[in-house]
Amino acid sequence: MGWAILSTIRGDDLMINAAHSDQETNFEMKIGFIGAGNMAQAIVKGLLGSYPAKHIVVSAPTDRNLAFFEQLGCRTSHDNNVIVTTCDVVFLCIKPAQCDIAFREVEWRQRTSQLVISVMAGVSLERLYRLLGQGIRVIRCVPNTPMQVAKGVCCLSPGVGVPVEDTQLAIELLTPSCLIVYTVPESQLDAICALAGSGPAFICLVVEALSDGGVAMGLPRELATELAACTVEGAAAMIRGTGKHPAELKDAVCSPNGTTIAGIYALEKAGIRAGFMDAIEVATKRSKEFRNAK
Repeated sequence: MGWAILSTIRGDDLMINAAHSDQETNFEMKIGFIGAGNMAQAIVKGLLGSYPAKHIVVSAPTDRNLAFFEQLGCRTSHDNNVIVTTCDVVFLCIKPAQCDIAFREVEWRQRTSQLVISVMAGVSLERLYRLLGQGIRVIRCVPNTPMQVAKGVCCLSPGVGVPVEDTQLAIELLTPSCLIVYTVPESQLDAICALAGSGPAFICLVVEALSDGGVAMGLPRELATELAACTVEGAAAMIRGTGKHPAELKDAVCSPNGTTIAGIYALEKAGIRAGFMDAIEVATKRSKEFRNAK
């Protein structure tokens, strides 16, 4: 189903005409989301501690994901133009393949007063300016899925001419869902997409493999998975909390002729280090392919 064109916002059990929806919130920042998937849900959950739900508007082509936001008290719509014409900050949370269709229905070039934050993977600032118009203030954002549990990582790349205040606002909006938020040159975003964006999937594979090993050695599956997940979480906390190099923390556990060094030796023989490095390389190349696609 395509992006439907309606002229209403739904929220608080009311049908509100979009042209009049800002009268009750003249002095409040309104935040809009085009797209209602996992990233939009994660960001909105983080925002609700600081911003009233009634000032958050989400659009999507169907009702499938909008119910989540309505239950939180947010307003919803099937019309992307509602977001563009009523919101001060607009998050683009749709799939890259949908952006041409979704944006075709929106009069971006007539609306240059708001900040646009794109979380679309592989859609460059150059392409965003072609789609939205040169006058739009745009920031590219590479988030990751742990934002759903307020443990995310997010990297921002502001477009040309974006004021420092806009970047600071973007950081403020994303911080509640993240452990860290960085600003970086756009040239680094492909590698960041591979490391931080795809990284959670790689780590889930590690947890699954550790759990499988535990099960093979006689542990119940539930216990093995919980031990593996908590071990990864604890190791990450040690790295961040101590400031020590991961190799130093690894060596501290490797007693001579002990169990840990025996396991490390097996992993090195299996090429685990090169395997992870190769994964980052191919994922980075894939991100570049998406970015270069027209």
